[in-house]
This record gives sequence, C-alpha cells and structure tokens, in this order.
Amino acid sequence: MAELLSLTRRPTAILGANDLTAIGALRSIQKHNLSVPENFSIIGFDDIELADILHPPMTTLRLSRSELAGLFFKALETLRSNPHAPRPAVFHQSQPRRPRVHRPMPRVVTSLSESTR
Repeated sequence: MAELLSLTRRPTAILGANDLTAIGALRSIQKHNLSVPENFSIIGFDDIELADILHPPMTTLRLSRSELAGLFFKALETLRSNPHAPRPAVFHQSQPRRPRVHRPMPRVVTSLSESTR
C-alpha cells in the first residue's frame, strides 16, 4: 500500500481481497493524510460487522460462500473439459446494511509501471 501511495499518479480505487485487507488499506491511506472518499474509494468483501463502525463507513460486499464455492468448482470443471472456454461469472449480493460512499469513476492501475505515466 505504501508503494501505491507514493506513486505520482495513484489509483483512485482500492479493492481489498477481504474486509480486513480493505481496512488495512484505509488505515494506510489515513496515515498518509489522504482520505476516503475524497482521494480513494475502497471496497472490501465479507461484510464483517467491523465495517459498520469505520469512519467513513466502508463499502463491502456480502457474497454467499456456497454460491462462490459452486462457481469456483464449476469454473474448474469447465477448465478441465475445455481450457479455452469463456469463463463468465455472476455473483448475487444481498442487500447491504450500510450506506455506500460514491465518488467519480475510478482510475484503475493494472501495473505499477502504468501509474507513473
């Protein structure tokens, strides 16, 4: 996270692998005197209760673990039978408990070298 925050052209959105990772990113952003949602948007996964007490409230997705596992095994079976088949996936999120923080469309950095352009 420190490396991302030191870039000349930083990304505007952070997608954490889970809520705890996203919370760590939020803390790092705040330690660098930056803020959410003014400088960054953050999204986590898991919808843990701790996300309710953060400031600002964190956007988090609640995904069914059984649906996620089913999609994973279906994708594995598809890859095994046809390695070149397209792999679309659709996830259904239940209604969030907390408000969302919205801001303009994010600039996504796919590699660190791209962010210095």
